[in-house]
Amino acid sequence: MNKDYIILPAALLCISKLGILLQGPAGCGKTDTVINLLARGHKLVADDNIMIKPINNKLWGFCSGIDNSYLHIRGVGIVNVKAIYGKETLLNQHTIDFIINLSPTEIIENQLDSFSSEKILGISIPTIIIPFCRYRQLSNLIELTVKYFLLKKKGYNVLNEFKEQQRRLMDKQPK
Repeated sequence: MNKDYIILPAALLCISKLGILLQGPAGCGKTDTVINLLARGHKLVADDNIMIKPINNKLWGFCSGIDNSYLHIRGVGIVNVKAIYGKETLLNQHTIDFIINLSPTEIIENQLDSFSSEKILGISIPTIIIPFCRYRQLSNLIELTVKYFLLKKKGYNVLNEFKEQQRRLMDKQPK
């Protein structure tokens, strides 16, 4: 049987007009990060159960369960995001343009360019893995990563820029 959708335990937000699918293991801080990002003015499609469907060669995410107004926050309980931040904070659906995977620090390798892609329902989506641990400000890192992703989409390549600056510096060194 071939379903035309899947349901993932993730969060889907709109940050800088991009649909960001935030994935990671239970307890990694996804919902706390969602709350921080909502407080900064970003929008939420759903947290915890995202229904994903391919529509016109794009992936779309929808809230798959109860109204997307409700979030469960460990230690606090159930909160109503719409009552706290306003109805404009919530979206019914959004494209999935970029995936951010939160992963334990011990499995991340040091990479100079860590963008890759992930296929969901046959559609490739740009992806990055961000290591998490208690002292990291994930909302700051996610905003920075989204801005960097937007620059890359426009053709900016920091790795080439960095290598060129290193080459110039090496050329200036006495031989």
